[in-house]
Parts: sequence; C-alpha cells; structure tokens
Amino acid sequence: MENNHIEVIAIDHGWANMKTVSQIFTSGVKEITTEPALFDNVLEYDNKYYKIGGKRLEVKKTKVEDENYYLLTLAAVAKELEISTRLMVIYYFMVLMYMNQIPMQK
Repeated sequence: MENNHIEVIAIDHGWANMKTVSQIFTSGVKEITTEPALFDNVLEYDNKYYKIGGKRLEVKKTKVEDENYYLLTLAAVAKELEISTRLMVIYYFMVLMYMNQIPMQK
C-alpha cells in the first residue's frame, strides 16, 4: 500500500522573523566554523553548520542575493517536521492507550 501523504508547510519569510504555523524564530543565520557541542537551533547543510536565530540578518534589496533565506527555509521546514513527528507519535500513543482500555469483543 502506497503512502501518498502530502504535508503542506507554510512559511512567512520576514525580514525580522521566520514564521510557520507553530514556530516563530529570528531571521538570523551564521556559519559555525567547527562542529558544535550542542545542536539546538543548528542546521547542518553541505558539510557546514549554521546557527539559526540569534542576531537578525541585515536587510538587503532582495532575499535571494545569497543563500541565507534558503538556509532559513530549510530550518523552518525541519522545525515544522519535528513538531509534526512529535504530534504523530503522541497521537499513536494515545490511540494505543485508548485501544488497550477497550475490552476486545469475541
């Protein structure tokens, strides 16, 4: 059986903040030159590490002059998928708990 589940992730690419349905974070991205000890708000892309959030980016003519907003988009998608996965695990756990409380009929 194929899983044709499609998930739409809306992202508002603001100059000050990135916004999704469940997340708001500062439009800031900075390359980290060494592997970080903690990976909270860190994006790994193309064998490089980027700190997401923190000091916001400088306003430019467009958001496509460099790869900063592409990296912020990847981070926003990752944050939403992480939330979605957590919610799915909680949902399945609740269904299992509910099913175990109902006596099986013969």
